[in-house]
Amino acid sequence: MTDATNGQLGDITAWGRRWQVKFAAEKTQAMVISHSREDARLLEGKLKFGDIKDCAIKDSINILGVEVDSRLSFYRHLETVARRSSLRVTQLRRVRHLLDVDGLMRLYMAQVRPVMEYSPLTWMNSTQCHLSLLDKVQRRAECLIQPTDGQQCKEQWRDDPRFQLDSLGHRKRVGALTVLHKAQVQQSSHLAGLRVPWTRSERATRTVVSGDLLEAPRTHTATGQPSLTWATATLWNAFTAEVDVVALNTQQVMVAAHRWCRTHPL
Repeated sequence: MTDATNGQLGDITAWGRRWQVKFAAEKTQAMVISHSREDARLLEGKLKFGDIKDCAIKDSINILGVEVDSRLSFYRHLETVARRSSLRVTQLRRVRHLLDVDGLMRLYMAQVRPVMEYSPLTWMNSTQCHLSLLDKVQRRAECLIQPTDGQQCKEQWRDDPRFQLDSLGHRKRVGALTVLHKAQVQQSSHLAGLRVPWTRSERATRTVVSGDLLEAPRTHTATGQPSLTWATATLWNAFTAEVDVVALNTQQVMVAAHRWCRTHPL
């Protein structure tokens, strides 16, 4: 395995020299995807990549701001996101006396929510105990934004649609449906890897594609691409059973997904 890995790294190095591409040693990360720690020990100190004579094996790597470990779990990433979001909510508390409810809501949506919603499709199928870290931050922000001057103000705040925060689960479901629409219906080339086969119905005379339904693969794992595909395909089938998405553009699908998810909570 060591010789095969070094051979592939050598091919990458040769490609870089041919096209005058220099790989930064400080940005090079190596990780063995396995449930066994022994597999990582077999490669420790034996990987060579260009000028890097000893490419260290790490327990997790960071790709474009998303951290994944050797078991393909995003728990460390969610811990980091929850910590960063919590610090921003603390800063929001410090300026609470300077802003009204509308100002606090705008500041929360601009400074805190983008941190929690970065690249959600990669980790949206994580276990609930990991996702609950972000839910706690959301509840803390809601308590902070909620007005404290009288019961009547609280009731008006709850009834005003401008101040109603959608749950993180709701936002992730809307994002998944929108991306799947671009991949399946609009056939976006850069999303080809996310496409799911259409369901085919067996009939006596022929095999036909069944409407807008997707084939949900069976999975026995809690995380990973198979379970993510199953979750998004199941969500898509329930959504398209009530909404005709073929003639809709991206914005219209997003609005329809928002309405549908509000009437079909988890």
